[in-house]
Amino acid sequence: MAAQRLRAETPFVYSVRATLRDEVTKIVEHLATVGITRLGLFHHDGPTAAPLISAVEEIVKNKGVKLTVKGSYAPGTAKVSNAVVDAFIKAEPQAIILVASGAAAAGFVEKYRLDGGTAQLFAHSGADIAQMSKRLSEEHMKGMAITQVTPNPYNISVKLSREFSDIVAATPNLEVPPSYAMMEGYIAGSVIVEAVRRMGAKASREGFSSALESLDNVDLGGYKVSYKPGNRSGSRFVELSIVTEAGRIRQ
Repeated sequence: MAAQRLRAETPFVYSVRATLRDEVTKIVEHLATVGITRLGLFHHDGPTAAPLISAVEEIVKNKGVKLTVKGSYAPGTAKVSNAVVDAFIKAEPQAIILVASGAAAAGFVEKYRLDGGTAQLFAHSGADIAQMSKRLSEEHMKGMAITQVTPNPYNISVKLSREFSDIVAATPNLEVPPSYAMMEGYIAGSVIVEAVRRMGAKASREGFSSALESLDNVDLGGYKVSYKPGNRSGSRFVELSIVTEAGRIRQ
């Protein structure tokens, strides 16, 4: 699933978030800036693994750093083999990028830390931090970073987040707490409403697609969305957050 977000060019499939390539680029840029040059990649295996690896190798080459070790887990599982963890321990990367589900990432981090691994850990936005925090100890969660593809839903200094917070506060009997995922849903809803408004009274799939591709640098309040033919990823917004020992997000 994550590898499908490397590029957003599937007909009639639109995303309001940045691509996975954007996320990995953000991580690598940050690491290169602070002088970390030896990276590892833990990822899902299967037919989508090759384009993912190719993209990451291209990104690290462009940023002047090296991908020194790669390891994977079988798709549809969260099983992490000891051999994979041993390879990361032996290679001694300074940082590891985790393009994995929350369960698989947690399994890797647990074994890696117990075996003495000390690299900095960077998860992509698809990792379920709440799920990871249920399995991992506070010591293992401390200092992990994760990419975010929406503004912080709790930071009311951002107009979009303030509007989101006001709607959440005014909603009775909210079944789940506000989160980054909920913020992404709010953004998607806002984009749909704007596209429907532009489409006019005659609704069609093609008309909706054309309306979306007319969105050019639309500012939702600190989060800009643009589409065009051949590019169906609406945003390039990516920021890094630190995960606390309790599994909470801290900017």
